[in-house]
Amino acid sequence: MKKLREQSKTIANRAGGGDGILFYSKSLKEEGSDFRIAEPTEGMGGQYYVDQVGYWIKGKFYQSNETFGGDDVIGAEIQAAVESGDEELIALAEAVSNKMKVVKKETRPLIPGYFLDVKMTADESAIESIKVIDDAGKILVCKNTLMNDIHAIVTNKLYQNNTVMGIADRKKGWNLILVKKGSGIDTEYSAIGWNQQTEMEDKYYEGDRFPDVLKYIKDMKRSDAHLRSVIRNYFYGEDIITDAKPVAGAKPAAGTDTKPAASSTPAANPRTGGAAAGASPRPKPEGAKPNPRGTAGGTKTGAETKKDTKKGRSLLDDAEAEVKKGANADGMGELD
Repeated sequence: MKKLREQSKTIANRAGGGDGILFYSKSLKEEGSDFRIAEPTEGMGGQYYVDQVGYWIKGKFYQSNETFGGDDVIGAEIQAAVESGDEELIALAEAVSNKMKVVKKETRPLIPGYFLDVKMTADESAIESIKVIDDAGKILVCKNTLMNDIHAIVTNKLYQNNTVMGIADRKKGWNLILVKKGSGIDTEYSAIGWNQQTEMEDKYYEGDRFPDVLKYIKDMKRSDAHLRSVIRNYFYGEDIITDAKPVAGAKPAAGTDTKPAASSTPAANPRTGGAAAGASPRPKPEGAKPNPRGTAGGTKTGAETKKDTKKGRSLLDDAEAEVKKGANADGMGELD
């Protein structure tokens, strides 16, 4: 509990700033959604949530290996692009579309738990029934402002019960009411703790019914080579390296990364032919296409710099179009 209380400052500092098993905060009900935090598993170190670090790039979220204490290869490439002094690369790094940054780093708390369908008696004086929605748990992708409220409840002395799991204990725990009001930049989130303890059935802590957040982030793990190629595709139009799925006895496919990259140093800038600012020279990923926006040994000038020679439109235009297509599906565009 002392450790959890010490984390309050870290969470507060981040404030202000679903599909499948995921449930996004933007989908909460204005009248309130009942939620039960799942018991933390052994690998979570006593925490009821996991911090997932990643980047939004053109409306899609990519998990960084910083989540596991690894390198931030995407951030290194962004920094190198900005420090290169190239105006077009800087414009791509700082691009905003539909009031959202096209490339944005985010640390988002993931809370495994259960959304509940609660039926009350006609006079609302007593609980009639509590059922788990979809008969299985979800992972709440939590906005940091909402996380502030949840953490305050979890660590409050009113919600201690002399159990290791505290508020999340399946027999002696409490439910929460999570509320969303407003929309867009005016969205506000809050949490309220129940004043009555309730029990959860053991079956929801077994098999596919249990929202295993550690398995989820492990399944989302990608190689440094893949992540680096994603951001270089955005900046330079290079091919994206696809991680191969391991097959027993099979050899790695050519051009496929099967282990973490040895260094987080940015790759060479294909628009100048040399290393990016602050980087040591290194070859481009195998199979990468030449940069359509510039040739080795020099950069384009005038109108050539603004247009992709293949598409007749700027890469910045393409990035903005992709963000407009579907960024809000994952809750982007709302204040944290």
